[in-house]
Amino acid sequence: KMSMEQNAVNKRARQLYSFACGLDDGTTNATVFLTGPAGVGLEDVDGAEIRKIFQEASKEAQPYVDAVKLPEFLCEEEEVSRLVSSIRPRVVNRSMQDQASSFDIKMMELSNGIKIAHKRTDFEKKELTIQVHALGGRNFETTIPGCKSGAMNLGLQTSMESGMGKHGPESIAKYCQLHELDYDGGLSAERVFLEITCSTAFPDGVRRAMELLHLYLSEQKFNSNTFERVKRHLTINWEASLKNLESTTSRTLFEELVTPKKDAEMDPRFLPVSPEVASTLDLEDLQFALGQVLRSENLEVNIVGEYDPEELESLCIRYLGTIPARESIWQDQTTYKQLFSAHLRNVGGKSLVRLQDDVQRSSLQLAFSGCNRFGVSSPEISFGDFFPGGDEAFQARMAQHGNMFISRCILLLQDMLNNRLYENIREQNGLVYSINLDWETYHYMHCGFFSVTLMPYPDRMDEAVDRVKGVIQEFIDKGFTQAEMEAVRNPTVGEIRENLRNNAYWLSLMDGIHTPSQPKGKSLQSIADIEKMYTSLTIEEVWAVGKAVFSGFQDRLLICEGLSGSDIESLQVTRASWPEC
Repeated sequence: KMSMEQNAVNKRARQLYSFACGLDDGTTNATVFLTGPAGVGLEDVDGAEIRKIFQEASKEAQPYVDAVKLPEFLCEEEEVSRLVSSIRPRVVNRSMQDQASSFDIKMMELSNGIKIAHKRTDFEKKELTIQVHALGGRNFETTIPGCKSGAMNLGLQTSMESGMGKHGPESIAKYCQLHELDYDGGLSAERVFLEITCSTAFPDGVRRAMELLHLYLSEQKFNSNTFERVKRHLTINWEASLKNLESTTSRTLFEELVTPKKDAEMDPRFLPVSPEVASTLDLEDLQFALGQVLRSENLEVNIVGEYDPEELESLCIRYLGTIPARESIWQDQTTYKQLFSAHLRNVGGKSLVRLQDDVQRSSLQLAFSGCNRFGVSSPEISFGDFFPGGDEAFQARMAQHGNMFISRCILLLQDMLNNRLYENIREQNGLVYSINLDWETYHYMHCGFFSVTLMPYPDRMDEAVDRVKGVIQEFIDKGFTQAEMEAVRNPTVGEIRENLRNNAYWLSLMDGIHTPSQPKGKSLQSIADIEKMYTSLTIEEVWAVGKAVFSGFQDRLLICEGLSGSDIESLQVTRASWPEC
C-alpha cells in the first residue's frame, strides 16, 4: 500500500513548479521571467502587462528554420549505380552455406572479400541489427609499421562523430533520429566493432542502414574540431580516474599483469590511452591506423532480424559490395601470430595504491593469467594431461563443441567459484559486501586472465586475500559436488533456452564463425544443440579443465591493495617487485 496520497503529491508539485504554472497570477512569474534595472519593482507587473511585453518583444521574430538540410537518402543513386556498373560486385563464395543452412543461417563472401552471415528471425518484430567486426584492433598499433599507439582508439571515436560522406555529424544524427536508425562502435585489443540497428517497419529501413555502412566503410572522415573534443573528454575522464580508488587500483593491477618480464615495457594494447599519448597524434595518424583495420577482406558482417532475404542480399551486394576492395593486412600465419601473440606476467607480486580522500576506503583486486576461450595461452596449457581419457578424449570433446568446450566448462567453474567465495568471504566471515570472480574471455589473443574484486575492511585485507586463495585452492584440490554443478548449470541452460529467441544472442553465436582463427577457432558446430552440449558436461570433465587452468595460480597471483584516507597527502603507487634470479 502506498504511504503517500495523490493529493499530497500534487500539492508538492504545485509548490515546486509554481514559477512555470502560475502565469495568469503574474506576480511570481514577473520576477522569474522578466529582468530589468534594480529597483524597478517588477513584482508589481501584472499578467496583462507581461503578455504585452512579450508581444512587443516578439513581433519581429522570424519563424525557426532548421539550418540542417536532410536528404531523402544518404547515398546518391547515380553514384552508387556508377560504382555497381564499374566494380560489378557479386557473391563469389557460398562454400559454408550447406553447413550453415541447418541453423537457418545464410553465408556468403562478396567479390571485395567482405564475409556476410544473416539469419531471419521474428523474435523482435520489425527490428534488424547489423554487426561488423574487423579483426586486429589495437594489435595493429604494435605490429604494423607506421601505426602509432592510441591512434586506433582515438581514430574510431573521432570518425564516428565526424559525419559520413558529404554529410556532417548534425545531418547524420538527425537523419538517424528521423528514420529510427542507431549506430555505435567499439574497440578492443583484438578488433574494431560497429553496430547499426534499424526498424524494418519504416520504408527503406534496411537500405538506409546499408547506406550508413557504405559511407562509413568506404572512407572515414576525421574532423579536427571533433578530434580536439575527443582529446578533451579523454583528459577529463583520465583525471577523474586518478581520483577514484577503484579505477586506480584496477589500472595498477592491470599494468602489472601486462608487463611480462622484469624491466620490460607494459603492453600498450591492453592499456587505456593516456592524455600524453593522445597529444602525440594527429589526424593523419588516426586515418592511417583505422584504414589498416577497415580493409574489405578484414570485415565480417553478421545480420539478424526480420527482413526479406532476397532484398537483403541484393542490398548487401549493392552497398557493401561496392566498398573499395583491399586485401587484409595479415595474409599469412606469421603475421597473424605476431598480431595476436601476447604474454602476461606469470610471476606473483603485490602492489600498493594510496589515495587522498576524505573517507577511509579500501579496494582489493587480484588477478592471475589463464587462457582464452579456446584454451590458448602462453605458456601452453596441456589439458590432455588432466583430462579423463587423455588428449585424444579431450580433442574429441573440443570437436563436438565446435571448440567451445573449454569456454563452457570455465563458465560453470566461474559460477561455482563465485558461489563459494560469496558464502565463505561474505556470509561466513563478514569480510565484504560483495565479491566477484571474472574471466576475461579473449577470442584471438593467445592469453586470458582471471580477476577477483572485493572491498574488505581496511584492517582485514590480508585475511581476505588468504581466504580467497584458500577457497580457490580447495576447489582445485577437492573439486565440487554434483549438486553444486547442477545449481549453476540448470539456470545456465534455462537462460540459453530463453536467449535462443533473442536477436542479440544469435549475433553472439554467429560472432567469429567466418574468421580463420589460429591455432583454434570457433566453428559452426559451436551453434549446434547448445542446451544438449551443456547438459552433456560431466563433473569429471569440468573439474579436469579447472585443474588445468587454475593449477599453480598462487605462484602467478598478482595482488593490488588500495587504500584511501584523509591522512594520505597524494597518490602513491608501489609496484610489485620481481624475485631476484
